[in-house]
Amino acid sequence: MKVIHIPLGLRLISFYMLLCVPILALQVLMLVQASLLKMPVKTFQILCGTVAVVVFLLARGISKGKRAPYSILLSAGGLWCFTTVAIAVQTQSPSLGFFAIFLLFYWIVLWQWVRHENGSSFFDPHMEWYQGLPQSIPGLKCEAVYGDKTFSARVARLDTQGAFVFSDRDEKWPIERKKRAKLVFSYGEEKPVHCQALPIRTLNKNLGAGFLFSGMSPDESKKLGDFVEKLRGIGYVL
Repeated sequence: MKVIHIPLGLRLISFYMLLCVPILALQVLMLVQASLLKMPVKTFQILCGTVAVVVFLLARGISKGKRAPYSILLSAGGLWCFTTVAIAVQTQSPSLGFFAIFLLFYWIVLWQWVRHENGSSFFDPHMEWYQGLPQSIPGLKCEAVYGDKTFSARVARLDTQGAFVFSDRDEKWPIERKKRAKLVFSYGEEKPVHCQALPIRTLNKNLGAGFLFSGMSPDESKKLGDFVEKLRGIGYVL
């Protein structure tokens, strides 16, 4: 899968991740002042610069939906927190203790935030690496309209934020960045719901994509919300 438009949430996460550079710098200064660490200014500058580059690369990887950067980030954060807590306990320093609590809070927020964004309906089709296409919701149909072309589609995920849909005829869709599509959802005797959406993440060979609903009127949003609630009431996990 390929990310063609980075959603706002993941962009904000990138800036939030970069905060770990000044946080690390602050911790180093605290350790130096407590005579627990000796570090020349040049080494300190190289350390901060290296961390900034690594964090930038990890943030870029996460924004593209890759799993490895997320795993590396969690491992590094866990090791950092464990080391900080151990030093605080060993030295019995109140300032390092409060810093450890702050650091844990920072990483917990980051972990939950990344997990939430990566699990969005328009970003994660709940598809394993060995599957060619995601599983569809039985009975839920969709038509994707691009200009004068209409494509029949199945729906892997749907909520009030977006949807992940894919072709049921192995047709390649003309998906382009920032090019809106009209999605029409229908289920049984329910009235069809019309949505305007932007493509976020595409399946291989452009056989479908995750769409973020955008530019919808309040009335359209309300109809979509009612439609989603009815599906959940039937028992579908969306």
